[in-house]
Amino acid sequence: MKAEKRKQAIEMRKNGEAITIIAKKLHVAKSSVSCWVRDVYLDQMAKDKLNKSKIRGCKIAARNISETHRIRRLNYQKNGSVAAKKDDLLHAMGCMLYWAEGEKSRNACSLSNTDPYLLKLFVRFLKQKFAINNNDIAIRLNCYIDNGKTIKDIENYWIKTLDINGAKINKHTIKKFVPTARYRKNKYPYGVCTIVVSRTELVQHIYGAIQEYAGFNNNYCLD
Repeated sequence: MKAEKRKQAIEMRKNGEAITIIAKKLHVAKSSVSCWVRDVYLDQMAKDKLNKSKIRGCKIAARNISETHRIRRLNYQKNGSVAAKKDDLLHAMGCMLYWAEGEKSRNACSLSNTDPYLLKLFVRFLKQKFAINNNDIAIRLNCYIDNGKTIKDIENYWIKTLDINGAKINKHTIKKFVPTARYRKNKYPYGVCTIVVSRTELVQHIYGAIQEYAGFNNNYCLD
């Protein structure tokens, strides 16, 4: 029986079958097939067939992984929808604030503003409703530094104001002030601060809650 399966494996391999397929069809271990066919010569036709099989297998695997992650995101949204039914004011405010001001992404919760009170509220929402710690938070700035303040001064202002000591500092966008009729110096002396929490569960929870609060369901920001 084993000798017959070995013979079949060799013939299948010569025809460009993948080891995994051979093992599955013959109901034997992949290690056995690999040993049986390791010296089999493959002509160009067999090599082409094998390469096409590998590409097809990679595509199938990628689709499966993609669908797995999509289902996971959908479940996070369902959790957000459930939470939105609990009549929690801070939860509602935080989600609506993100809907209005947040950068829409599948895997990161990111919100930018110049208003320290708005950002303080959002940080409170993250900490109290999702147990986010300061070291889970990253900030980045978009600011001018020729107004008497250094980038370190501006960083320290936001860290202290938002009470996020220990937060990660991402790469900033630093601009040189050019006076124009539209912009005036010192209008926003501390620039725009962006709060980022890279957590898929968090942002997808918020998307699910937004749909529940607003009364629509279209897999918002799911794909």
